[in-house]
Amino acid sequence: MISIPGILFFASQVASDSRRITLSNGVVELVWLVLGCFLFFKSDQVADALFPTLDDELSINTTSRELQEVGFSLIAIYFAVGAVSRLAGLIYVFARAVPVEGQSRFTEVAQRNPENLIAMTAQLLVCIVLFFGTQGLANFWQRVRGGGD
Repeated sequence: MISIPGILFFASQVASDSRRITLSNGVVELVWLVLGCFLFFKSDQVADALFPTLDDELSINTTSRELQEVGFSLIAIYFAVGAVSRLAGLIYVFARAVPVEGQSRFTEVAQRNPENLIAMTAQLLVCIVLFFGTQGLANFWQRVRGGGD
């Protein structure tokens, strides 16, 4: 996730070499964010520039809404793969954890790795929303971009 305030806070806490590396990574993330926004909001102009001779004729018979639904499903699969890999790591840590007196293994793992548990849960939720809510998300993006009523 992009967190410019977090990067700036971290950069103020570290040595100058690490600060330069951290800030350069933040600049790269910002450039990618701007490029992604540009491609999202100006996709029609970019497509016209890349394929000027098509004149709205595609070799496939589909609507932009259907393509968005497929895209959201593919992104959901990407998030699912990430969540499954985090889950595999947590299962490994769970299997190797030695329970402390009075605590279960799950409590021990959750206390040692709360960020992995939260990240895996968030990725699974995003996966479910993207995969099963593709039609609603496609309608939402059509309205955001001004293409739908």
